[in-house]
Amino acid sequence: MSLKLFGYWRSSAAWRVRWALNLKGLSCVHHFVNLKTGEQKSPAHLKVNPSGRVPMLLLEDGTRLNQSLGIISYLDSQVFKKATKIIPEDPLNRARAFELWEVIAADTHPLQNISVISRYSDDPQKRVEWSAFYIQRGLSVFDETLTRVALAKDFSLGNSPSLPDLALIPQIYNALRFGLDVQGTFPRLWKIYQNALQTEECLVASPEKQQDAVEGV
Repeated sequence: MSLKLFGYWRSSAAWRVRWALNLKGLSCVHHFVNLKTGEQKSPAHLKVNPSGRVPMLLLEDGTRLNQSLGIISYLDSQVFKKATKIIPEDPLNRARAFELWEVIAADTHPLQNISVISRYSDDPQKRVEWSAFYIQRGLSVFDETLTRVALAKDFSLGNSPSLPDLALIPQIYNALRFGLDVQGTFPRLWKIYQNALQTEECLVASPEKQQDAVEGV
């Protein structure tokens, strides 16, 4: 299958999809969209993705898939080289997976988007404080939810990465960027973060491993 992924090295949502592709044993051509310079708002990109965001996955037949959850769900429903399941099949664990995903992807991550924080303030310090507050809140809810469901082992829902981890790990990366003490405050989440980065699929998908990061874009 020929795939083309529109993304940016530091995009949390793009990292989720890169990791999912690796878990399914898939390769793709990367098309870099520089969010820092506003390339996502260019006519060329808006023609491809009217939302003006990344990621966007272009399939071999020309089908375009936007939004990380939709892309991951599609990939997980197909039969590829690796049979790894990202979204649990058991109904209860599936519901828990979506619950944890939403804590990060719906309630936490959007509040740090460039479009949000730039509208909130022009002051860099205020932007940092804003982002740190909502990340801290989101990680706290995620951690408390893991306590309630009592399934966390090496990862959020067991001993292998699943949907919640694809949201959590990029968010912890952002937490560190904004100066939060994840290791001291959320030791269980820190352990999951460390476990994830020891897997090739996650490490290869991480921001600093991307070509546009290496090129300083």
